[in-house]
Amino acid sequence: MIVLSILFFFSLITGGIFVWKYFYKSSFFLSQIIFLGAYSVILFFFMLIKIPLTRVVVLFPIILLPLVLYKITSAPWKNLLPAKKLNIYSFILLALTVLILFFGITHIMKLPIHDRDGLGIWLTKAKMIALDNTIFSENFLDPYRIHDHPRYPLLLPILESAYFISSDIDETSVKILFIYIWVLMLGVLYEFTNKKSLNAALIAIIIFSLIPAYYTMSDGSLDTGYADIPLSLFYLGAIIFLYNYLYLGEKKFLVGTGLCLAFAIFTKNEGGAFALSTFIIFFFIKKKKADILTLALSILLPVIPWLITVLHLPELYTEHYLSYVPAFFRHLHRVPVIIKATFLEILNPKHWGIFWPLSIFIFIYSKPKKIDSYLLANIGILFILYLGIFLITPWEVEFQMKIVLPRMLLHIAPAIMFLAAHNYSSRKQLTNHLALDK
Repeated sequence: MIVLSILFFFSLITGGIFVWKYFYKSSFFLSQIIFLGAYSVILFFFMLIKIPLTRVVVLFPIILLPLVLYKITSAPWKNLLPAKKLNIYSFILLALTVLILFFGITHIMKLPIHDRDGLGIWLTKAKMIALDNTIFSENFLDPYRIHDHPRYPLLLPILESAYFISSDIDETSVKILFIYIWVLMLGVLYEFTNKKSLNAALIAIIIFSLIPAYYTMSDGSLDTGYADIPLSLFYLGAIIFLYNYLYLGEKKFLVGTGLCLAFAIFTKNEGGAFALSTFIIFFFIKKKKADILTLALSILLPVIPWLITVLHLPELYTEHYLSYVPAFFRHLHRVPVIIKATFLEILNPKHWGIFWPLSIFIFIYSKPKKIDSYLLANIGILFILYLGIFLITPWEVEFQMKIVLPRMLLHIAPAIMFLAAHNYSSRKQLTNHLALDK
């Protein structure tokens, strides 16, 4: 089982290196993020065309290995090495980083996935796919055998089922997937900040990996098996690709932005809100119609099969959130309650430590430039759309905010960490910018 588990992650990394070599050679970790999302979409397409997900099928990225090795001129991780010789501070920060990661991984792997939705929504579906090798089975489509969210996007269950099929159904070892996703988040933050300062990169990783919510939050932390973790990964990827597109103007980064947004939509319904906020920003900065069309196609093409398929999946009452939109204006009296709860959650040390106050201070101190302001506005619009949910919800608003709001902040925390690290680096003149190709 251990060998098969290693083989599964080797296949994912191989696919990521393939993307790195032929499409995004400027970033190893962004390439891994793109392939992780593409891998799940491809497996979904296999099920659509009636190809059962067997062990051979889910390990298909291994066939890319010859193309990866063909005329390879440099190691994918070459740009991840320190640009300068390590000093004593670097060794201390590196040791602290390794220590934090060790304890973090130990905590994550301590128990099997057992938390409510992590087990009920995503893992249950993953087991069904693993046993039936498809979602188009009587077992999977029976509304009495699955959670009240049969139309939830399937990226995470497909990834978990692929792991099960390649090795074995194990509710503990499958959490390595979340460690892998976490490493991708930390890695891409390191990859950018390390361009001019290893110490700044290590400090960014330490600050981010010390956010308590990733370990202690009952709904959405790394060990709960929730889809909020991969969702935040694709949000982070979209922000970094968008930054590079706005800075360099290259279409490949715009396509990367769209793909990450598509994978976010395939991860959770909230991904649609981020796509909407990105389009709002695009119209505000008056981008060319061709660029807007490129972004739209990059988002829609990967998820069109899912958007069609979901119409034929069982539908239950809990998913009719939009039917409560007419209640929006009747609930405006909730605004002070929503603002107060948001403020208190941002300052909640049990979930966030000093992360949010520190990030806000860095933004004020560093005076964000125009591109950073656009990206902050993008995240801000997303968060406003998120908070709008509490103006239409039929449930008791304070109770729902207590459960949902921390997860909403978890979605945007990696992207905020990237922008904070970038602004700090710019202020200290560690680098002129963090664009990929410079």
